[in-house]
Amino acid sequence: MIKGKAGAIAVFVVFSLTSTGWVHQSEAASVKLRYGFKPGAVYRVTEQDHNVSKTVTEMDVMGQLQRFESPSDQVSSGTWSARAVGKVKDGVKLQVEYGQRKGGERWSAGKVDAGSIFGKSSAEVIIHPVKGVMEIKSLPAGDQIIDIIYQGRFAWMPKLPEKEIKVGGGFTHEYVLNSGMYHVKSTDEYYLVEVKSGFAIFDVETKTVAVIRMSQAPTPEGMPSGVAMNMGDMKMAYKGSGTAVFDMKEGIFVEREGKMSYSNMDTTEGSSPLPGGMSFSSRMEGVTKYQFEMERE
Repeated sequence: MIKGKAGAIAVFVVFSLTSTGWVHQSEAASVKLRYGFKPGAVYRVTEQDHNVSKTVTEMDVMGQLQRFESPSDQVSSGTWSARAVGKVKDGVKLQVEYGQRKGGERWSAGKVDAGSIFGKSSAEVIIHPVKGVMEIKSLPAGDQIIDIIYQGRFAWMPKLPEKEIKVGGGFTHEYVLNSGMYHVKSTDEYYLVEVKSGFAIFDVETKTVAVIRMSQAPTPEGMPSGVAMNMGDMKMAYKGSGTAVFDMKEGIFVEREGKMSYSNMDTTEGSSPLPGGMSFSSRMEGVTKYQFEMERE
């Protein structure tokens, strides 16, 4: 079992040894990965993100071009917990809580406490030993923001290979997050680089395309009614690399960290002319560093 700071230090030491080249031999030539969430156990996850970006917006109002640049540097962090309430036919059912409940999630972005913004909600998640996330059902149902939050909470738990994999080998995980105005398609390539002290350590390469359907977005405050409905989709491309650490005894990924660069956001494709002869375009580029850690309490 990995608990608290001791667990985080153990994972860090294992990763540091492998990344600096001090450890050259694995304890096993191959490993078989299986999720092993234990009924009755509570799992706590901590997340951290550091996003540095720049948005460039151009507006043509009656032939007059206006250009705006908006830099952004945001750090966010949060914790959430999931209780394995019991076994089901396809695996283990997890009960997840979000918001201000005792033992639920707290999330902050700068000085904003998003736990008070999103209020209270919960979800049921079915985890298969090999296939990973089989089903996510958020409550209350039908809230697009809550749906995408919960889908994102488990996006880093990939479908595992059926057979053993050797050091130097790997597997591919593809997944889609889809909730109303959001559509995200991502491909993760996992490469096993080390097996040591009960941990399987992977390099991870990621490619993602995200689409935000502006036709389903609410009209921003201060904008004339109906303007947002005329905008095209926002399309963004992400590419990054990182590491993932799988605890073979616990049957969970205890760490995932990395860096993603993104760009190519465009709201002009498929958009209609805006009222008053206006046209609008926006593009963004940036880098996000992220880290997830999971432990069984």
